Amino acid sequence: MKSILVPIDFSPTSEKALRFAVDIASKANGTVILYHVYIPVGSTFIGTEETRKQYNTQTEANLLKRLHRFKKKVIQTLDESSVAAVIGRSPIIDNILGFAEANQADMIVMGTQGATGLKKEIIGSTAASIIEQSNIPVLLVPEKFEWKEPEHFVFATNYQPADRKALTLTVALAKIYNAAVTVLHLLDPYLQFSDKQQADFSEYAFVLQRTFSDCNLKFKELKTTAIADTMEKLDDEIGHDVLVMVRRKKDFLERLFAQSLIKNMACIVKKPLLVVPEGK
Repeated sequence: MKSILVPIDFSPTSEKALRFAVDIASKANGTVILYHVYIPVGSTFIGTEETRKQYNTQTEANLLKRLHRFKKKVIQTLDESSVAAVIGRSPIIDNILGFAEANQADMIVMGTQGATGLKKEIIGSTAASIIEQSNIPVLLVPEKFEWKEPEHFVFATNYQPADRKALTLTVALAKIYNAAVTVLHLLDPYLQFSDKQQADFSEYAFVLQRTFSDCNLKFKELKTTAIADTMEKLDDEIGHDVLVMVRRKKDFLERLFAQSLIKNMACIVKKPLLVVPEGK
């Protein structure tokens, strides 16, 4: 959490994402990078090579000024030296992920909007691709989110040992907010939960409680088959402020994170969602 990358499109939603990132960075003594990607003029049918170069240079200068104005509007709790503003060129997804890797970012915080039709395809595809391809945690901040310090994190798991690293991150975030953490066991309702599986989960819970003895973890089970169903049940059954999930390659959770579902998820989330790559 020492270096947080925030893709900015100057929308109210990206402003909310930036506010969240700044709050995390201020509490963790970290830094924030505002990053805006634009599409440069490159067609040989538009002007000469020199005029295109001049146009793109001027565009970047104007966008950088706008990004600094955006930064000053939102950021108040971080020292100026802890915040950077950078302009990048398309393609958007590859550029964001490449910049994050090159600059050793620890987390990406980005806004996501509820949408339908073509807008949903564009927004959902961008957020989904970032989640699917990112090697670092991605925190999605929905457009209807109104800032408040999180008091309850829910960590969704099917009790894989590799999830402990992601839980470590969850606990670290919870600690800076003095927030509670519930470990949520997601169950496939079409599969019978055997006595052995129940015993394995109880043992897993015991190990987690011992590992994170300085954090009062709570445990809960939830049967679900789809992201929308999960979100709805969480709102009804578990009061939470941030949902944390592990993105893995093959298992029940992976079916929840199939591409089409991620695309929908990027548009339907009502509360911040943190997606952590397996092993991170």
